[in-house]
Amino acid sequence: MNRTAEPAVGEAWAYRARRGDPLVEVMVVRIGVRTPRRLLVRFVADEFEGRQDWVPPSRLKVPWRDLDAFIARELRWEGVAGESPAVGSPRTRRATRAAARYPRLVGLSPPE
Repeated sequence: MNRTAEPAVGEAWAYRARRGDPLVEVMVVRIGVRTPRRLLVRFVADEFEGRQDWVPPSRLKVPWRDLDAFIARELRWEGVAGESPAVGSPRTRRATRAAARYPRLVGLSPPE
């Protein structure tokens, strides 16, 4: 998967407006010349009835051909986030206090 890919006219990309929205296929129609930078995209699926919209490049997540690898990576991150305690939770606060009180026991400082 090419993470540094820049959208080019005629390419198919995975589009997502907001986190949690489904990824949909769009075709890049035009690249705008003004700032902030915008791309004119055409939504491919029939349900969009040929809709076109100027969108920020940040909404184009990955070239459409790399969609499966992108989804797999997102699912791995969701698994990590689901297993991690929330910042500021009682569990995290206890762990932070223990690390501050007993740094050698948690491997934060070399033994004396």
